Amino acid sequence: MEAANRGAFDVGAPTAGLNIALLKDQQPNAYITPGLCFRFHYFAIRKLHLLLRARALVAFPGGYGTLDELFEPQRWSRRALSPLCRSFWFGNLIGAKLLILIF
Repeated sequence: MEAANRGAFDVGAPTAGLNIALLKDQQPNAYITPGLCFRFHYFAIRKLHLLLRARALVAFPGGYGTLDELFEPQRWSRRALSPLCRSFWFGNLIGAKLLILIF
C-alpha cells in the first residue's frame, strides 16, 4: 500500500490508509494524509471496511494470504454481506485454474 500512497502523495492527491494495530510497533507509512489514516484492531473489520469502499479488487496472486484476500470478498458478496465488486487477477496460471474451479 505504501507505493500507492506515495504515488498519490507525489502528485498532491489525498491518500487514505487502513492500518492494522499489531502487537509489535507498526506505524502507518509517511505518505498517508493524516485525517485519512484509520487504525483497526482486527483484520476482518479492516477487510470489511476496505471492501465496502472499493469499486474493484485488483490482485497479483502469489501466496495463501493473497488467496484469502481474494476468496473472502467473493464469499461475502454471495451472502449479500457486502456489495459485489469486480475482481481482476493478474499473473499466474494457478490463479486462472482456481478461478475456473470457483466459477
